[in-house]
Amino acid sequence: MSLHEGKGDTASFLPRILIIDHHDSYTLNLLSLLLPSEDQAERRKEMSALLPSRVVVLPHNHGYLKPQAFQKLIKPHIDAIILSPGPGTPENPNDFGAAEALLKDENLGIPILGVCLGHQGLATAFGGKVKRARSVRHGLRSPLRWSPDEEAVGKKAKTEAPGGILAGIPENAQVVRYNSLTVDEETLPQCLRVTSWAFDDPCRAPPPRLFASALESRLRSEQHSLVASATSSAYASSCPDSPSACASPLVSASTSSSADGHCDMTEIDPGFPENPNRSNLERVILSMQHNHLPIHSVQFHPESIESNYGRQIMSNFLKVVEDFWKGQGTDVARRKLREWHEYRAELPQWLRKQGDRCVSSGSSLELDSLPDQESKASIQPFKVKSRRFRNAAGPGVAATLAPKIFERLFRQSKERSSGQVGSVWLDSARPRDPHSRYSFMASPSFSLSYDCFKKQLVLHRPALDGSTENEPVDMKGAIRDNDEKAPSFWGWMNQLQCELKTSTDFSEAIVDLDEHEGRAEDMKRTYGSVFRTGFVGYWGYEMKEESLDLERPEDQGPISSQSGLPDAEFAFCNKVLAFDHVKEEWIAFALIQDQDSAEVNHLPTMANLHRLLSDRSAMAVTPKVASDWFDQVGTVLDSELHQLSPTTSSRTSLAKDVLPLLKPDLDSASYKARIEQCREIIASGESYELCLTTQFRGKLTPNQHASSYESGKEDLKDDHFELYLRLRERNPAPYSAFLHLPDLDCGSVADQRWGSRSILSTSPERFMRITMQGQVEMKPIKGTLARAGWGVGEAGMRAGDSGEEEEREKREWREREDKRRREKLSADIKERAENLMIVDLIRADLYSFCQIHSVKVPALMKVESYETVHQLVTTVSGQLKEGVGSCEAVMRCFPPGSMTGAPKLRSVQLLEGLETQLCPEIPALLSNPRSTTFSPSPCSNEPLEIACRGVDASRQAKSGHNSSKARRGIYSGSLGWMGIDGSADFSVVIRTAFVNGDEVSLGAGGAITYLSDPEQEWREVLDKIQALANVEA
Repeated sequence: MSLHEGKGDTASFLPRILIIDHHDSYTLNLLSLLLPSEDQAERRKEMSALLPSRVVVLPHNHGYLKPQAFQKLIKPHIDAIILSPGPGTPENPNDFGAAEALLKDENLGIPILGVCLGHQGLATAFGGKVKRARSVRHGLRSPLRWSPDEEAVGKKAKTEAPGGILAGIPENAQVVRYNSLTVDEETLPQCLRVTSWAFDDPCRAPPPRLFASALESRLRSEQHSLVASATSSAYASSCPDSPSACASPLVSASTSSSADGHCDMTEIDPGFPENPNRSNLERVILSMQHNHLPIHSVQFHPESIESNYGRQIMSNFLKVVEDFWKGQGTDVARRKLREWHEYRAELPQWLRKQGDRCVSSGSSLELDSLPDQESKASIQPFKVKSRRFRNAAGPGVAATLAPKIFERLFRQSKERSSGQVGSVWLDSARPRDPHSRYSFMASPSFSLSYDCFKKQLVLHRPALDGSTENEPVDMKGAIRDNDEKAPSFWGWMNQLQCELKTSTDFSEAIVDLDEHEGRAEDMKRTYGSVFRTGFVGYWGYEMKEESLDLERPEDQGPISSQSGLPDAEFAFCNKVLAFDHVKEEWIAFALIQDQDSAEVNHLPTMANLHRLLSDRSAMAVTPKVASDWFDQVGTVLDSELHQLSPTTSSRTSLAKDVLPLLKPDLDSASYKARIEQCREIIASGESYELCLTTQFRGKLTPNQHASSYESGKEDLKDDHFELYLRLRERNPAPYSAFLHLPDLDCGSVADQRWGSRSILSTSPERFMRITMQGQVEMKPIKGTLARAGWGVGEAGMRAGDSGEEEEREKREWREREDKRRREKLSADIKERAENLMIVDLIRADLYSFCQIHSVKVPALMKVESYETVHQLVTTVSGQLKEGVGSCEAVMRCFPPGSMTGAPKLRSVQLLEGLETQLCPEIPALLSNPRSTTFSPSPCSNEPLEIACRGVDASRQAKSGHNSSKARRGIYSGSLGWMGIDGSADFSVVIRTAFVNGDEVSLGAGGAITYLSDPEQEWREVLDKIQALANVEA
């Protein structure tokens, strides 16, 4: 069962609700509990449309939540309050100060529901305390118990089920928990009553070792003081039962790993303990209520996709709200009740607007739905035309010719360089993969690069001599933005895509595509995510500065500011060649302009670009240029099909050697030390999961730096295309991509040896797809296991180099072993917990810009098999709100949750400290082991202060610490396309090499939870890198 199942439903009314968000990545999932079950589709849709006028979500540090402002501006307009989950502790005012003030307000007179952090805050507000849990539980389920007697665990309860918010909930209902801290029962004030419990086994994971394993013998004497220091935060004095003091040893990976390299250490029972009479079970308070006030709380997450009866719990809370206001007996209360039931109670517009940062209203952006072609024809100077080329070859032949087609039509050469800035191939290198039907090739006419720290946008256009001209673009004034801050690149690109969509006629492209399908509506569903010209590029990880609205001191910029490389780049492609892997047909698209360019002067962003563009870098081409190009495509396709000389896979055995030997920025000891720091951070309640990463770097030799797909092509620019071809043969993936980027005139790039930059991606993970009808799909991957033959020491079991009988035996072994490993991965509790954490995060992301009723999880934690690994994949989908553009949608989900952890904001802040100069290297650990301790500071004015004792970060920076080397850059960001029709498709940038001249870098990492084993996590990082290159580790 899930939150969509179980007895009960939402109430038939909806009061005005304030949700206080403690920067948690799951807060917005609470909105789903206010809707009816999915079998009531029409009513769900009605309630979904009603929610924006009844529910407002404000961040806990919003100015309106300060006591005086709340009393005057907020309180008169709301009927109930929900205190969200969140990282940190309620005893830290930076984490929970505003909510604590409300709970302590004797005259508040408003019902409150607290969830997780809100539950803990209820206890501390009335005099209780929180402590570290003996069993850290993130993404794991627990059964609700009514009896406080541990002898009753696993037996029929002797006590009656509680009422209140748990009315109608059966005992043993499974609920998902994300908590490292719990309410200390011994300090519980008499005004609070416990309504349910859980009984937890002690965690099997050992306490975090806050030093590198290689240095264990030298630092063993320091362990006691180190652990004491780690628990000396604002709340640790009341936490005698820390994981460090109570956890039992973990079975080592070296003794419990199977041949596939997967460790059994996390086989933890998520339900009842095996022996219910054991005396070492920890009794944990899972729900409470105030004896006299309408305040209830739960330690668990009823909004999780894997919690049962979440909707019933919310319905019960709404009944508490109704009963409270009925009991007031005032005219105001009676008017409230009447307005609820008549659906007339609304939040004032100015208050709803304050919640836009958390939940988009859709009104701030002007991206239309599919334009009405007749009414907009007079202001549509652009038109998309297309031509289809039928497959004249046999099955499977056309796809193998793709590298030849790309080289002849798009690959940058001296002959073609005067009209293009780089080249792009979004390559579904895994033909017939259901996740990637199309491949796209293009030669950009101009490109844009953005520096997040400098807030500088630069246009790159081709010059007559084959070089690149660079021109700064002024974003101010072009974007309609009432915010006093400098306009963001996200907003600028969103507006540009909106203007392009409303200025373009797609009718002829639709007719051409639909002529063999029968109906235009069928076409729209099938081709809703086809790239029909637009932008191709990437959002680098450091664009998190704008997407998460990170605030920094004026003298401290993001780490990207020292790199000299852009944080985002997008190339505009007015001619695109698509290959349909299902129909095995080619489709050419061209954006033409057959009206005067003055038609776009009323559109500020496009008008600004038009002034900077030239004939060689125009937004669109003339009808004759488009027709000639279609003819050229047809000629090349015919020529290659007749020659039938497809690319072979003869280089596969050399694929790993095509890249240089790579060395990690963090060696094994350093990375494992940071894993232990992550585990300590998680144990202290600051995060549920941290996606720790590092970069692997090397330099190409002249032999590896091959300049062309075929020898003897001296006119071809050094674009690393040969490297890409070998990598795609080694690791075919549905979201593979080759991007040859334009030359830049900046810092470290100007003096590089070859002066050429390329992205070579073999990513298996979709970040987000948006169709032109606004349908959104995300596919997070969390959970990886080597396929049979690809585990440690299994190379001899792969196909090839054996006799017929031996090959048959090896094949049968691989089939049996793959089946076993798929089942093992599907049932692995740790891997499922990691996946669930990201799934719940992504659901919340989608609720921020999709219609609430449309967000669904059609496939939860399904095992998908690739060339070398099995992976646990979930699909989450939704429908954009009217007026929300694809750029805004991507921004609201960026960075990808699978690359940050949860909660996203706090995890990103912590990771920046762990992965950059704020975190000491091993020499610093030797001189001061206490410097590995992270603790939240209750005195800090920042949302979180990472205290690395013994490390002066500013002194490190001044002494030349290379923070730009630690930036993630393109890695962990998203790469793909944004069509001028409003559609988009992006992958997560993993399994991707960035080549800058002769320098190569690949990023890799993994999700760290409290249950993580450092040895196993480092092995997984190496497995990911070694699929593409050899590692010096």
